[in-house]
Amino acid sequence: MKGFGNVGYWASKFLCKHEAILIGVVEADGSIYDLNGIDPDALLNYKKEKGTILGSTNRSFEDDTVFYYPCDILIPAACEKSLNM
Repeated sequence: MKGFGNVGYWASKFLCKHEAILIGVVEADGSIYDLNGIDPDALLNYKKEKGTILGSTNRSFEDDTVFYYPCDILIPAACEKSLNM
């Protein structure tokens, strides 16, 4: 997932409710990854408390490294014009 604001949170919450597994999130300040799954509610609470997603999992990166990891579904939930490919 690229972006974990309003759209990113709700998209991941609904997909996880239907047995998808959120394995990675990329934000402006870095990215996180966990093949065992990331709980969208726990991540949202962490982000509200700390102001960042970094440190919420054992695998945190201070760049967009996770954006290039393989996944089945990529949700481009970033701000307008922030995805440049």
